[in-house]
Amino acid sequence: MKKTTRRGFLILVAGGGTVLAANWFRGRRISAIALELRHVLAHDAHTEMLGRQYLRKVPAEADPDLLSELILSDLPWSASIGTDTRDLIREQVRRDFAEDRVVRLGQWMLSQTEARLCALTTLVNSAESLGQAG
Repeated sequence: MKKTTRRGFLILVAGGGTVLAANWFRGRRISAIALELRHVLAHDAHTEMLGRQYLRKVPAEADPDLLSELILSDLPWSASIGTDTRDLIREQVRRDFAEDRVVRLGQWMLSQTEARLCALTTLVNSAESLGQAG
């Protein structure tokens, strides 16, 4: 698995801006990267439903920082500084489908990246609703 590089982090910061907040999940600070990635998807009722299904299917990934790293590790860091995070994610979703990295959740078929983003959104939103967010 590729590690997130400094350049990759800078692309994420430049593309979407880092959210500076003291949020907590299971007694730990939710990273700014996880907070940023949570906003990549349009949030609706399906997002959290799919996120919960993915977490039941892959409970080992039920950590916002791990999900962030897994999502970011597949992004192409050859993009120029200032590339929008959403554009990088959209390209990764296309690659997921092209390379058959898909996840079936009920009647839905999502790219692995989309499924992980749904799970990340679910975890961060749950932490906030339980008052574990700063």
